[in-house]
Amino acid sequence: MRKAALAAAVPVCLTVFVALALAGDGEKKNPKGAQERVAWVEKCLKDLDGVKPGMTRKEVAERLTMDGGLQPLGGPIRFAHRECGYFKVDVDFDFRRDPPGTGRAISSPDDKVTKTSKPYIARPVLD
Repeated sequence: MRKAALAAAVPVCLTVFVALALAGDGEKKNPKGAQERVAWVEKCLKDLDGVKPGMTRKEVAERLTMDGGLQPLGGPIRFAHRECGYFKVDVDFDFRRDPPGTGRAISSPDDKVTKTSKPYIARPVLD
């Protein structure tokens, strides 16, 4: 299901990127369309910027989707925007550690965000 949603989002994202690249010409022909595209990109950036230190993993997961591929537990986790998997942000969490001396991170919905990267654009990672 995740791959199907991602596959559906890819054409939309590609259309947006092409449209933004051509926005200079499009503004003369269709200023309202260009304004709508810019407003949508701004909304996506606000969604990514809305992830702040102190939020829980559960709150982040309600806003964004975890990007595919291998991600190390205990390191930054890649999250992608739900409407366009090309828009991403890396999120560091304060993980609990396994007490028997292994030091392994234990993931929980209550993990707190400690740091976020600036939003960036990258191709989606597929499992």
